[in-house]
Amino acid sequence: MKNLFGISFVVITCIFYLLSCSDQNSSETKETNNEGWTEEDRINFKIVGDSIANQAQGILLNNVQEAIKEGGLEYAVSFCNENAIEITENVSIHHQIKRLSDRNRNPNNTLETNMDKEAWKQIKEAYNKDEKHNLDYLAIEGDEVYYYKGINLAMPTCMKCHGKENEDIDAMVLSKIKEKYPEDLATGYEQGDFRGIWKVKLN
Repeated sequence: MKNLFGISFVVITCIFYLLSCSDQNSSETKETNNEGWTEEDRINFKIVGDSIANQAQGILLNNVQEAIKEGGLEYAVSFCNENAIEITENVSIHHQIKRLSDRNRNPNNTLETNMDKEAWKQIKEAYNKDEKHNLDYLAIEGDEVYYYKGINLAMPTCMKCHGKENEDIDAMVLSKIKEKYPEDLATGYEQGDFRGIWKVKLN
């Protein structure tokens, strides 16, 4: 399973430099105003941020699926507790990346800044309106660029750890969640619900 941890280092580095020179068009992204960047810069930031968030999502899901195959859902809960943060941090050596939520499981995944909260608000509103082209948010502050992308619970497997207690979540799995995450807020969802956001700080 460890070979998945570093699978995207070179890939994302290549994507960053290739897409930085791209003249591709992109759907309009919500963003803060900043006179120091051109529209082409903003489009490229979105493309790179989206690529990194997608890579992180894929690697994390692959690791969780492997953990479930190896030891079942209870083992996967313990695996995520011990490795999820490290996996996301190792997705790219060039950019900082985190998962955030207003109903976090890991205490390190809270909405920390006003920027995080604004990104959450904008993306969630777009999700509730079914505006699929607006499920991201670009924030630029001076030389710092942040890309946010929404996360929803798309797969039935998600419900086995994030669904309704004693209905979707097996009692043994729920016990393990409460053991590993005593302040857990991340249950009670339905499949397809908006769950969180990726936050990527682009360098």
